[in-house]
Amino acid sequence: MVVRWNPSIRKSITVPMPNKFNLDPETNLGFGVSPVTSNPKIVEITQFHKTNCHCEAKVYTVSSGKWRNLSNNLPSKPFRTFWPQVVVDRFIYWCTFDPMNIDNELPNNNFIMSFDITNENFGVVDLPDSLRSHSPKQLCISKVRESLVILEFDGHTKRACGVWMIENGVEKSFTKRFIVEAPPYWSMSITTLGFRKSGKPIMEVENAHICYEQGALMVYEPNIECFKYLGMYGKPGTFIVHSYIEALVLIV
Repeated sequence: MVVRWNPSIRKSITVPMPNKFNLDPETNLGFGVSPVTSNPKIVEITQFHKTNCHCEAKVYTVSSGKWRNLSNNLPSKPFRTFWPQVVVDRFIYWCTFDPMNIDNELPNNNFIMSFDITNENFGVVDLPDSLRSHSPKQLCISKVRESLVILEFDGHTKRACGVWMIENGVEKSFTKRFIVEAPPYWSMSITTLGFRKSGKPIMEVENAHICYEQGALMVYEPNIECFKYLGMYGKPGTFIVHSYIEALVLIV
């Protein structure tokens, strides 16, 4: 089941998930509110690993209280989406890759899949060559205000992260804005979790020099290339950052 909660009106509802008869599915969910109709929707993308990369899609609208099949709207080429999702304007976005390339030991083929919350159509956003051929596990999707962002990690060490941004819709290409890099004297890894309203990255720092065997949240200042602690500590890998827009949209 899915629980939808609006903290602004202190109200939540439980949404039952569609029945699954296949024992090997992987499910990714997306959530957004149409700016045209103000109707909240949940998108479910089910990926079956043992059936030649077969995928199915369903959408749940709060106004109807029902799930509907959208599988015919999916992209025709094979794909796998992975968490997290990002909502910009009327679109939900996921990082996506072609699993057939990996299975056949071909160069990686990464792209972004979009879902139009209003007209319920799926689409594809191409990535620059360097991101398209990157390891899918080293890419992450995010946003700065209402601009879509791709985070490019340097590998398993995660000591650097390139920030790529696209603005003014999906027609324009991504450009690399800056790189977040851990100082050479730090024996730790950094992970970009999200961004402040100002556009400054929020980082999780593992094994920080003032707090060994622990994770910490920091803000990176791109203009002066320095890190600032936020005074929040915890187990590495447990921090999550999401954008939040206050709304009074009823959920039932």
